[in-house]
Amino acid sequence: GDPSTATIRFDGAADSVLSGTLEGSSATPVVLVSPDRDSVEVETTSPGGSGRLRILPLTLQGGTGTYELRVPAGQTVRYRLKVVPPRRTRASEAESPALVVSR
Repeated sequence: GDPSTATIRFDGAADSVLSGTLEGSSATPVVLVSPDRDSVEVETTSPGGSGRLRILPLTLQGGTGTYELRVPAGQTVRYRLKVVPPRRTRASEAESPALVVSR
């Protein structure tokens, strides 16, 4: 990949919701590549120009498997991602716990 792009890989399922924060880069666009190899620009906000980006909640649409976030960065990016699985119907109350990935 491009040396000025940080790639963050995580597992997700279709209809899960991704949110989180990225530190060390406030450059955009941040791009999400799905297991289906579709790519979509991720909506972010940069609170107070702090060198951080907040990922606004995004529903994963590209199937189940490994997703990649591609972040423009010339340095190490620290991140905290949360992936919340889709809500189940009332018939199955047992929900998978949210997956939290950070570095």
